[in-house]
This record gives sequence, C-alpha cells and structure tokens, in this order.
Amino acid sequence: MGVESAPLAEDPAQLDLIFRVRDGRPYRVAEVRFAGQRFTHPRWAARAAALAAGAPLTLEALDEARRRLFGHGLYRAVVPAVDYLDDGGAVVTFDLEERPRLRVAYGFRWATGEGLAAVVDAVDRNAFGRGVKLGVRARWAQDDKSGRFFSSVPNVFGTKAALELFVEERELIEEVTTTTSLDGTLQLRLPRGERGSLRFYAQYRDSLVEGEIEIPPFGTFPIEERLRRPILGVQWLHDARDDKLAATRGWFASADLSGAGPVIGSDFAYLRLLAQGSRFRRVGRVGDRPVVWAQSLSVGLARTFDDQPLIRQERFFAGGEYSVRGYEEDGLGPLEDLGGVIRPAGGEALLVINQELRFPLRGRFGGVVFFDAGNVWARRRDFLDDLFTAAGFGLRILTPVGVVRGDLAFPLDRRPADDRLQLYVGFGNTF
Repeated sequence: MGVESAPLAEDPAQLDLIFRVRDGRPYRVAEVRFAGQRFTHPRWAARAAALAAGAPLTLEALDEARRRLFGHGLYRAVVPAVDYLDDGGAVVTFDLEERPRLRVAYGFRWATGEGLAAVVDAVDRNAFGRGVKLGVRARWAQDDKSGRFFSSVPNVFGTKAALELFVEERELIEEVTTTTSLDGTLQLRLPRGERGSLRFYAQYRDSLVEGEIEIPPFGTFPIEERLRRPILGVQWLHDARDDKLAATRGWFASADLSGAGPVIGSDFAYLRLLAQGSRFRRVGRVGDRPVVWAQSLSVGLARTFDDQPLIRQERFFAGGEYSVRGYEEDGLGPLEDLGGVIRPAGGEALLVINQELRFPLRGRFGGVVFFDAGNVWARRRDFLDDLFTAAGFGLRILTPVGVVRGDLAFPLDRRPADDRLQLYVGFGNTF
C-alpha cells in the first residue's frame, strides 16, 4: 500500500491523501484445528464453525466462524490464530476456553398462605462433546410438585435450528381434587437474530383428575376424569435486556399461540394466546448506581369452538407473587363451588400490569416500590370490567448466587376473604 499527499489549492493547510492499495496474496483454508478443549469433540466443533477446507480465508469468514462457535454458549472465549503456508494455504486454529460443563442452580421462595417452595436445576451443557444439552429440574411445594427432563440438540438438518424435547410430570393438590399430569413437548427452535427465537412445538398432555365431592344430603361422590389432548403451538421471543437477572435497560417480549381441535385428534377445540412484555429504563442515579423503572404487561385471551367450555387446565389465573401481589396465588377472578368448597375458576381473559421503581441503598442492598393491577375474566366480553390493584415495597440483596428478594404487598381492593398483606421471599426479581 502506498500513500500520496498534496496540499489543497483552496486551503494549503489541508492535505489531499490518496491511498494506493494492491491486493495481497490470497489464501485458502487448508485445515481447521482446535486447542484447549476438554470435552468438545473436534468433528462437532468443525461443523459448528462451518469454515470449510478449500474456502477463501477472509477476516469476515474467520470472525463469522468465531461467532458461530461462541454463540453455542459453551465457551468463555474463542480465539482464532492463523499459520500461513508457502503454498497459499492457511491452518486455522481456534483456542477454546470452555465453560464448566455441568451447571447446578437452585432457588427457594416463601409466600403468605403458600409456605415454602424450592427448585433445583441440573444441566449438562455439552453432553457427548457435541453441544447437546441434557437437564433435569425438580420443583417442590406443599401442594405442587413436579419433575422435568429436557434435551436440546443444536444445528439439526445442518441449520442453526435446535430440536428440543421436554417431559414433565406434575402433581397438583387443590381443595377438592388432585391432578396428576404427564406432558411431552417436541419443539423446533429457530434463532431470529442474536437476541430472538421462533419456536414451533407439538405437545401431548395426559391428565388424571381425582377427588371427592360432598353434595348434602345425598352424600359423597367420587371424581375421576382423564383428559388426553394433543396441542400445536408457536412461540416468538425477543430479549434485548442488558442483564437477564437484574436488567437496568432494554426490553423483553414474548407471544405464545397454541390450540387444539379435531383435526389433530383432540376432543377439545380452542385457541389460546398469551403475550408478555417488559421494559426497563434508567431514570436517575444514586452515586454510581442506576435507579430503574421496570414495567411489565401480560395479556391472555382464549376462544373455544362449538360452544365448548374452556377446560380448567387451559384457563388463565391471576394473583400471587409473579402476578398481582397482595392477593392469594390464583385468587383473582371468578370462583366456582365444588360441594361447598369455593375455589378460583380461572377464565378466558387475563390482564396483569406491574410497575416497579428499583433503587440502590447501601452496599449490596437495594429497594423497590411497586404497584400491580390485573384480573381474570370468565368471558372475553368482560375484559377490563374490573381491575384489582395492590401496592407495596421490598428489599433486594445482591449475593454471590443472585438476588435475594423480600416484598410486602397490600391489596388496595381488599375483599372480605383477603388478608391485609402478603409477604414474599425468594430469589431473583419478579420480572
């Protein structure tokens, strides 16, 4: 490359620069090697990098291969190095710094009226050295226990898509009934840019509802009902938050549309949409730490066909720690009477609005004040007729294992059966 310069006629104090560039020698990929890995299989890494032998070697191709490897989430760092050969070939070596293969996470929460709940996740992020994820999740609460197995296979059909399998068993104990369910889900996840994804899924749910209902003066009658239903759905998701655990700016949005009908062998015909969004803004500072205004909105709508009622398992529920705080879990909306036992009935329409102002205190401590509003309606036509509201405040503690949360919520539209306040303790923010 050569450079020529000459003063500008109209302003001798400025120079006109001319760069004369000659192409350098072109190189082609002779071999791709990997170093530093403990678990990753070299053949799988080569397919993931997609830098083929014989292809022209450019900075763009090298950077794209690095990004593809790094995008699997298996490595802390991916550093390429190139050895140029006299015959015009180039040996590319990627130095891989792997993340820990096994990840174990756990959490707990406690809420007024519900008691203690705990969850444990264990994931092998690189099973068989081929980027396959295998994991189990166990959740325990006094009236709600579940266990889940999942797997994710990347780059199926030679594309960026991942094939994912979920199998979950759950036992839910309510006032009158106990529901035991086994769900299986197979889904294809397609990345949409760096932060989004589109998922197409097929699900099969097998639920057994058992219990007893007392109808005076006739006595006690057993309940036993088995529901088997296939479901098809699509989900869109985009995550533009700066931090998934403690966001201070950005936004998150998702929409899930699912349904069933005779065409896929179901006895139930319905469509169900759940859309959720969150936004985070920095609105000030205390010292060098931001004050964050966090907002969340959830909207759910369902429609049945052939005058069928929406089965309980597909209805929306609201109220509780991750919904409208200050009210019992699933305690909002219409009620139903089963043999003198009154319980939440859920509905076809849902709206939940959350507003939080998160601010730093001293050291690892932070505070929050919040306002929640929402409800569930039995029919879509009643949407927005009434809203229940609540307000409260909380404390956040930043620990090495995450954010510990404590919230005190007060129902502003308190009914005779509602407590004056609800206390929640757990890990992480509510949204």
